[in-house]
Amino acid sequence: MKPLTDLPWTGERFVPGVQGETALEHLHRYALAQLLAPGKRVLDIACGEGYGSRLLAEKAVLVIGVDLDATAVIHAKEKYSLPNLKFIQGDCTSLPLDDQSIDLVVSFETLEHHSEHDAMMSELYRILSPTGVLIISTPDRQHYSDERNYSNPFHVRELYASEFRQLIQRYFAYADFYGQRVVYGSLVAPLTGKVEFTSFSGDCNRLAGSPSVMVPLYLVAVASRHTLPAIPSSLFDDTLALVLETNALRQALAETKFELNTVYGSIYWRITAPLRFLRKGIKRITGI
Repeated sequence: MKPLTDLPWTGERFVPGVQGETALEHLHRYALAQLLAPGKRVLDIACGEGYGSRLLAEKAVLVIGVDLDATAVIHAKEKYSLPNLKFIQGDCTSLPLDDQSIDLVVSFETLEHHSEHDAMMSELYRILSPTGVLIISTPDRQHYSDERNYSNPFHVRELYASEFRQLIQRYFAYADFYGQRVVYGSLVAPLTGKVEFTSFSGDCNRLAGSPSVMVPLYLVAVASRHTLPAIPSSLFDDTLALVLETNALRQALAETKFELNTVYGSIYWRITAPLRFLRKGIKRITGI
């Protein structure tokens, strides 16, 4: 059933139907969270449209989606209805949940939208069970903003990698850190399960994982009569070439648009307009 309240694409909050890098980033994160969700009581902070909470509910015993935006909560309740899924309005620094009532907290791209980071982490620590797990993501200010000379108008306080690490380690004794980036490149990964590797695919309706490359186009073998050398999963990153190519196409389109505007705005184009109109009329009448 179509929800009564549609959520528009603002350029920041991801909604189903949006394609490109934003979709890849969000779906990959939720695919990883799904791996941690089976049998768990899950909290999805800043759940937004609700698609991610619904995906988590396929694996978890209970999923609670929390968002500060009342409109988003209404939308999610109307669109996604499952017995183990509920949505509530709430603030990440003051969650309406009992102590140690959650086994897995999912918080994707929440930190940068406010400045009360310690208050949020303290609250997450409170509601997590003693063996509970937090999976959280946020932009790296160095690469996301500084190096690109970019300022996201939706972000309040972004963290550098060192600040993010220190924040997490202030509250949790054990923590592993990963990096995420959408790239254009060539991937070589094992076809067997000897080296742990998972590739994900899917959309907002369904996520799937495979212990190898999804539908590989080429096969690579490493063989010997002796002990084999270790060959890591690897990615040849050619994102820069794609960016340069895209920028070149944009520049060419801009130049073409400028040339067309110059022609259309010229005195010659305006003077000859009646002749073109007459020619089109004759063509329609004669068919020539």
